[in-house]
Amino acid sequence: MKYILLAAFLILISPFSFAVDNQVIWNVDNFTSIGGYTVTKYGNPKLITTADGNAVEFDGVNSRLQVQGFPLTGASEFTIEVLFKPYNSVTTVEPRFFHAEEPAMSTNKRITLECRFNGVNSWYGDTFIKDGSSNKTLIDATKLHATDQWMYIALTYANGVMKQYVNGVEELSDAVTYIGLSPNAQVSLGGRMNNVAYLKGAISKVIFTPKALTSTELSSDATADFKNVAFQGYSLMQNVPNLIINTALITFSIGRTEKVNLVVYNSVGVKINTLIDSVMNEGKHEVRFEKGILLTGIYFIKMSTVSGYCQTKTITIK
Repeated sequence: MKYILLAAFLILISPFSFAVDNQVIWNVDNFTSIGGYTVTKYGNPKLITTADGNAVEFDGVNSRLQVQGFPLTGASEFTIEVLFKPYNSVTTVEPRFFHAEEPAMSTNKRITLECRFNGVNSWYGDTFIKDGSSNKTLIDATKLHATDQWMYIALTYANGVMKQYVNGVEELSDAVTYIGLSPNAQVSLGGRMNNVAYLKGAISKVIFTPKALTSTELSSDATADFKNVAFQGYSLMQNVPNLIINTALITFSIGRTEKVNLVVYNSVGVKINTLIDSVMNEGKHEVRFEKGILLTGIYFIKMSTVSGYCQTKTITIK
């Protein structure tokens, strides 16, 4: 069986752009109004300047923002994405930097995103949904990411399943029942709504989508300006394969020794194959991908490390 791979050998510095109905983007860049909602400031958060505009920096002691609204009330499925930069912390080891619930935690329903620190300049995600007696936490201390870098963490929910992503890579999933938050729900950024578990770090934006996005639809790159510095020395390319032998040679380079995740996805974000999930030495590497399982269609090969993300797009014709 012969295959022709027409490859768009791209190193993507910004994510794919998808038009999503009713998506709401909060730019966390002031203390007055975010997403059209009034903001209440607690403690002493600060505005900082980044290559992508202003962001809000939280001190990890007593600073947070209460946004008096929540765009996803009534949504039966959703995606919440947060672009944030956690600083290494030994004081608050599990900051809850996103907390959606009615004010003063007055209900038994909430959606939260946290990160936990392991004391060696790394963090791992902790996402949570509670709706009455049904609740679930997604957490795995082995899914580590570097501190002091801009990254996206995302939580999705649809059809009784919640999923956690970092930089567009799915990390965890589990079953939970979610009916939805009331129109009175609000959002606390930078700390838990009852004034504990503060973030030492910064938040740039929050993206709300009333559907569960796939990995290829998520904001998987921390914007071009944020990533240019963090991802220097990294590349991903795919050599034109032998048309007789059903393999493709994937070549990539990494700028330092670290864990590499190299995954093949189809056009709707379903994982087809994991090519690499291990620590690799700095430098250039090659891996062969057996294409015999692929049908005609568009596929994405995504390389992720704690330093950043690259992706190539491939069209396979069977």
